[in-house]
Amino acid sequence: MSAPSPGITSAYLATLAAGLLATAVWAAGDRPGVGGVERLEREATATFEADTRQLAVEDDVFFQDLLETSEQARLAVALADGTQLTLGENASLRIDEFVYTPDSSTARVGISVLEGAFRFVGGDAENMDDSEVEIKTGVGTLGVRGTSVWGGRIDGSFGVLVFEGNVTVRNEAGEVNLGPGEGTMVDDKDSPPSAPKVWPEEKVQRAVDTVRFREN
Repeated sequence: MSAPSPGITSAYLATLAAGLLATAVWAAGDRPGVGGVERLEREATATFEADTRQLAVEDDVFFQDLLETSEQARLAVALADGTQLTLGENASLRIDEFVYTPDSSTARVGISVLEGAFRFVGGDAENMDDSEVEIKTGVGTLGVRGTSVWGGRIDGSFGVLVFEGNVTVRNEAGEVNLGPGEGTMVDDKDSPPSAPKVWPEEKVQRAVDTVRFREN
């Protein structure tokens, strides 16, 4: 994946360093920007309450935005700490929590993936002494650290594949820890994640293709 756009990242770092933290106490209209659209293929929207707006490259992304992509679309968003989020087609993701300042030792990132495939590449928030980064999905929660991870439907189930770092996949039925190159499959929230396994190259490629931008 490409590096975060320098203009976008520096602007949001400056804003957040000035003390604008994304927390649940912000009211509509006062929501801080937590990142920006880095790349877009076809159409995507951002919705907060009853307000939906079409997204374009360099548009702001705000705390508690619900990001949604259309058929055959791809969306790449860079958060203020350098975290990169990529969505495949017919996907939806909400930014539930984003607390980060460069000179702090504490960071919190919370994301809910509601539909579709995604790829998450962690930023500076993961390197804080006191950090918590979680990705919620329909089948369980991913606790991530130093991570590049993919998730989405594949081979009739929900798959999680780690490229870098470590990921804990857990739900009420069980928990597994994944390292680089390992994946797991989860049928639903009431089924335990399968034992860690190195996926064959063709399956890895199919997973990556779900979030790959097709246009140059």
